[in-house]
Amino acid sequence: MRAGSKGVYVLSGPEARLRVFGEPYFGAKFCSVLIDTYNHERFIEQAIVSVLEQDFPSSEREIIVVDDGSTDRTPEIVKKFEPRVRLLRKENGGQASAFNAGIPECRGEIIASWTATTGGRRGKLQAVVGALASDVSVGLVGHGIPRVFSDGRQHTELLREVPRFRIDSAAGPVCFG
Repeated sequence: MRAGSKGVYVLSGPEARLRVFGEPYFGAKFCSVLIDTYNHERFIEQAIVSVLEQDFPSSEREIIVVDDGSTDRTPEIVKKFEPRVRLLRKENGGQASAFNAGIPECRGEIIASWTATTGGRRGKLQAVVGALASDVSVGLVGHGIPRVFSDGRQHTELLREVPRFRIDSAAGPVCFG
């Protein structure tokens, strides 16, 4: 199954079947948007703006940018968005360490990871939060994997098949890797 440009893949239930959500959701779930970045001065402003322009109430979300030791102008660019965006700086340790530093700082019931190089389409945040809030058995929401090339071209890879996702299995998470 493939999602349209506004669709979101959701793994749910005992058999983790693929479903697509795209309906607006304006519930009471507070959402933390966590952006990891390293030397992304070329992309970080666009990523932050893509969160700020989401059809999602600003009173129901926070934006945290974890700078993983950038040596370019990334931190300066992020600071232009304060106080709407909170900047956390750390020594370079890789993407996983950036998320590990940022997750404990999140106040949201839902954490949406946002990459500095890809941002998000309008409606993405409300679709993700809506999918999670609509079914208590849903614990993970994924989507196509966008790639941005150095020449500015973009390509999105969509999952064709999703194995049964289990927390105690290495096979399920690999499809998101």
